[in-house]
Amino acid sequence: MNTFDTIKLMLTAAVTLGGTITVPFPAGRGKGDYLLGDSHKLVWPGYIAVCPNDFTVAYTAGIITLTMASTATVPANTQLYLQMNYAGGRNASFDAQLETLSQIAETSPCVITPAPLVLVSLGSPVAASATAIAALQKPGRTTPFTLNGGIAPNAQGVVVPDVVRNVSITSTDDQSAIIIQFSGLDLTGLPQTENIHPGVNTTVYGAKTWLSISGAVPILGNLSTNVSLGFGKTFGLPINLAAPACVQAELVNGVVPGTAGAFTTMQVIAPSPASGDPRGTYTPNGTPNGATAYDILIAAISIGLGAVPYTSTNTGNTGAGGQQNRGNTRRGANTFVPPNTGATDTAVSE
Repeated sequence: MNTFDTIKLMLTAAVTLGGTITVPFPAGRGKGDYLLGDSHKLVWPGYIAVCPNDFTVAYTAGIITLTMASTATVPANTQLYLQMNYAGGRNASFDAQLETLSQIAETSPCVITPAPLVLVSLGSPVAASATAIAALQKPGRTTPFTLNGGIAPNAQGVVVPDVVRNVSITSTDDQSAIIIQFSGLDLTGLPQTENIHPGVNTTVYGAKTWLSISGAVPILGNLSTNVSLGFGKTFGLPINLAAPACVQAELVNGVVPGTAGAFTTMQVIAPSPASGDPRGTYTPNGTPNGATAYDILIAAISIGLGAVPYTSTNTGNTGAGGQQNRGNTRRGANTFVPPNTGATDTAVSE
């Protein structure tokens, strides 16, 4: 199953053997999206270059670098189309097989439940930050924190992490009797709240994961010293993780890690400020750094609302390379089986 992002670009100078072409990532994409792709192509009139025979691909922060490995010259002032293959996707054959299984299940004495494998690409999340939301504050009870952390609020006044992830509270005193309530949106864009007790001279982490944070306020007790609010390294899954055994593979930079990460399964209770993440979460064993790619292969016994594409207009996630047609799924917010995209007009200088 081949699925591509197509990036349209114009070179200002010819590129020959050993030369490079640099292209910004499409909006919402990163290394993790393309690392498992095996059919990248560069197309210009009269030629189709295929990776890795004709060019190689390397990834840095925000940039895709192509290095020409063939003797073909890419002419100057020529329109090029870069097709970046991402793993996963669906096709007619896949859907037909599911339909066949459903028909067999109707007449079989055994129970046959289709559980398609779903590749969840989390991209390359940045490191956790203890002060991403609010830094060193001691608001009174019922007084909201000022959102003055490392991630500036967007035009709608909300704080949006790079991926859907959990929150943290860092304290330097015993604040365990306090409750701080976070408010914002979950992965599907629905409102949610979470009540968290700070710890004793430590950092504690929430169980829910967040598409955005709109506010935080102490609702019980009075803080004795400043605390900071940030984001952790637990990431929300966009489909229901019904059981730990449904995780078929965890890939870090395309390989199974020596020490596995931790998973929590879907919640089977009504959401509340005290409940966990409704679909399930993943916490890698290592430290995310903005360059390490994470992918999870899950047997999708229960899809859930996390799999429904949605439109998000309040995240401020415009990315590099101008406006792009990305269907209506916000990438970079932990999703799966992304829609095919239209071409992105990107001016590239060599």
